[in-house]
Amino acid sequence: MPGRWREALELFIDAYRELHPRMARPFPGLEEALSLLHSRNVPLAVVTGKGFRSASITLEMLDLRRHFERVEAGSSDGAMKPRAILKVVEGWGFSPWEVAYLGDSPYDMRAAREAGVLALAAAWASSATEERLKLVRAEGPDELFHVVEQFRCWVEHNTGRSRHSDV
Repeated sequence: MPGRWREALELFIDAYRELHPRMARPFPGLEEALSLLHSRNVPLAVVTGKGFRSASITLEMLDLRRHFERVEAGSSDGAMKPRAILKVVEGWGFSPWEVAYLGDSPYDMRAAREAGVLALAAAWASSATEERLKLVRAEGPDELFHVVEQFRCWVEHNTGRSRHSDV
């Protein structure tokens, strides 16, 4: 639909907004992990390949937007995740080695490595099949979490209480 892509995009966004409540819920324990990070004054951002509008719908419908200072969304120019991660890191005034990126795909692990940040693998989604986990493991994540509780425990043991913490 090259001549009608804007119309198609609007139809997609409308359907995305309408169907989202039936399809997605926050993972059990995620709210607690985000609250723990917030209590430790760890700044949080979302870097996603989703477009800004669909990312905003997801964050609002899951009631998660309030946890994140920044949202860096996908680009029509293609994969830009490493650059977006570095944009966030630089905006915070941190060095890359002071920041962690939590993702669920092999590309997320590569993007974290390319940006020079800690690569944390979230393997708690139903899409984390053994085949996909092999691909994620092949990218050498610094940590791999099978359930959100493992991530929360990692946060508990690896973050400080100041603005310039380890994550």
